Amino acid sequence: MWNQLISIKDIYTSGKKIIVGKGNSTSFWRDIWLCDTSLKENFPLLVDICTKPDATVAEIAQQGWRLSFRKWLNEGLQVQFRKLTDLLNAFAVNSENDKPR
Repeated sequence: MWNQLISIKDIYTSGKKIIVGKGNSTSFWRDIWLCDTSLKENFPLLVDICTKPDATVAEIAQQGWRLSFRKWLNEGLQVQFRKLTDLLNAFAVNSENDKPR
């Protein structure tokens, strides 16, 4: 039964939006927490070259929203990165637990 539940996990979690508190149980790239879709969907080229694709929101917030990449950002990627940075700079974590919305 457990294997069957695991097999449908992605179906269950797709579209699930999260209200971020501490950010320690929310995937920075995969979960829907900052926009109407995941950051992975909004910025697929950035997540592909990010050094921490499995990071939580808490991990990235503790770094001051600084992200590192495996390669230099060309002009197009820099535009995407600035858009992402603008979104992140308007967001703050808090002391509450993350919860589904």
